[in-house]
Amino acid sequence: MDNKENLKYYDEKDFKRIKLHFKYVGIIFILFTTLILSYVFFDKNGAWQFLSFAGVSLSIVLSVIAILITLIDVAGQKQQVNEIFKSSEELKETISKQKLLIQKHVENINNVDDMLNNAFERNLKDINFVREKSDGDSDIEKDEKNKDNSTPSIATNYYSESWFSSVFRTIHINKELSLLQEDEIIKILSEFKFVKVKFYSDKIELVYSSLYTSPLVDKEYMKNRASNLILRYLNKENLLMSSNE
Repeated sequence: MDNKENLKYYDEKDFKRIKLHFKYVGIIFILFTTLILSYVFFDKNGAWQFLSFAGVSLSIVLSVIAILITLIDVAGQKQQVNEIFKSSEELKETISKQKLLIQKHVENINNVDDMLNNAFERNLKDINFVREKSDGDSDIEKDEKNKDNSTPSIATNYYSESWFSSVFRTIHINKELSLLQEDEIIKILSEFKFVKVKFYSDKIELVYSSLYTSPLVDKEYMKNRASNLILRYLNKENLLMSSNE
């Protein structure tokens, strides 16, 4: 195995040495050929003509090479120009698409703004209507209220009578509640499953429903808590009468 590796190493080394010898021999041959040609044509009259012809031929060859290189460069530049033009066209298309998307987003935003403004105006009209209805009533409505103040409002009657219910707290108010105020009271009582409410023009009745039975819940505490929350809200809205205990 070692002998084969040594032979391979020596073969490669000898081959490189032979190549180097060929190079030396070729260089020497070229030098001798140049010297011989110089010696032969030096004293002849046609030496200048030969050199002139060689120079002209070399100039022509170099000119042709320069022209070819120029043509190749021009072709390459033209291809680059075409690629740049295509890139610019693609960029224009992308920009136009982005502009369209931006316009659509702007239109959507404007539509949303219009919807919000319309909703705000409608809500404002509803609020003003409720305020006008709660602050000042017409003469006909006042006459109807004076006829029967103890009749619950059908539109705002949150609770229906049943055999399993009883009123545990009556709260007198100085004026009829608005729809927003009734909704707020109903929202407050939503956490108390067994407490319902009845709205009148001059009072509010809190009703206890015995259908809800649970030994884990202190019903008296929950009734008192519901009453206190309603009293606190009515006091905040300046709706309580001084007769409430």
